[in-house]
Amino acid sequence: MKKERITNEELKKAIKDSRRYSLNKRLTEINKKRFEKSFKNYIKWSFVLVIYVICEAFFSILRFENRFNRDAKNFKKILVFKLEHIGDLVLSTPVYREIKKTYPKSELYVVTTENIEDTLENNPHIDKYYKITPRFTHRFLYELDYFQRLLLPIKNIMNLAYILFFVRPDVAISLRNDYKNIFLNYFSGARIRIGHTITPYNYLLTHKVSYNGDMHEIERNLELLKQIGIKTDNKNLELFPDKKNFVYAEKLFEKNLINKNDFVVSMHVGGSGSLKWWPIERFVEVAEYLVKKHKAKIIILAKEKDEEERAVVIKNKFNNGVATSFDSSVLDKAAIIKKSKMLICNDSGPMHIGAAVKTPMIAMFGPGSYRYYRPLDKIHTVLYKNLPCSPCAPFVRDEKNDCPENVCMKLIKSEEVIKEINRKLKANK
Repeated sequence: MKKERITNEELKKAIKDSRRYSLNKRLTEINKKRFEKSFKNYIKWSFVLVIYVICEAFFSILRFENRFNRDAKNFKKILVFKLEHIGDLVLSTPVYREIKKTYPKSELYVVTTENIEDTLENNPHIDKYYKITPRFTHRFLYELDYFQRLLLPIKNIMNLAYILFFVRPDVAISLRNDYKNIFLNYFSGARIRIGHTITPYNYLLTHKVSYNGDMHEIERNLELLKQIGIKTDNKNLELFPDKKNFVYAEKLFEKNLINKNDFVVSMHVGGSGSLKWWPIERFVEVAEYLVKKHKAKIIILAKEKDEEERAVVIKNKFNNGVATSFDSSVLDKAAIIKKSKMLICNDSGPMHIGAAVKTPMIAMFGPGSYRYYRPLDKIHTVLYKNLPCSPCAPFVRDEKNDCPENVCMKLIKSEEVIKEINRKLKANK
């Protein structure tokens, strides 16, 4: 088991470790290779260009339209690509609201990733969603057998073909900034294609927006909408748990003898990669304080095996007062967090769920990008040490762990969280 605490000397040594360097530096090196004028790249660029010319002719015949008409008006069907994780999908919800608000008669479709599509359930702004799951976005890829992995690209191609031939969007907007999403955007067949310009294949887009690395993710998403005449400062996130989700939450409360007047605190102890996890013993210390000092009832949210194991560590420390939820959907979690007085979590999907349902939270940030992904509402508190190597990458499952000691998370003390708990409780009196 790794050490839960770290000394100043160990911190200095870890930061100087040659295996660790910032995300910005990493991205700079990636882009250098991406745009490098090498023989290999010239072959790739030429191949894509030939495919582009052929497909433009095919789409012109299929759609019977002038593909060079770049006028982003008079459209009936809008398609948005958002192929990432739960938190990223929650951060995209202002886009759907603002599109439907400006163009209420349009049909809005969203393409998202398998296993997280329930995030969009009950969303009144979306007419329908489709699933396309590239390998790099599949959180449960390691659980699939050989046959299932083989079927994955086939299912993706079939779904994209359905979009091309039957949905027939007029506008396609890519909210993720990489060449795979730009390709999907293009092969939707849409005449108007909007995205950020950070790949050598920008010509596949008709409306290009410069990527601004200083913007929050919500602001970057909304920036794309200016290309179709939508200007807004409304960054509010939205989720729509319904009656069955609240019934799930109520049954969980009832099973664990939680009353409506109890001080309920939700905790999420995991995240998309172990480097983003606050030490479990710190969660235990905070839970002990909440139960003893404030007679709190705690619900620990978890989904995958490693998260569940961490949740059990906390639960086993208490005879009562601590419950777990391992089988909840995204909207079930939204209902639980909505009924809680506070959320304590890592940088994770439930953090964004908490922001959407406006439950005051304390979130611990480490290797993730605080600038891009922090909750914006003033009712939330983010604890972040802003080390020279932060943010860093990779920090997600199946990628090489090049951070030997996870120092940015270990530097956040349980006393800091307890102080914020008391500050929030005092402010709400």
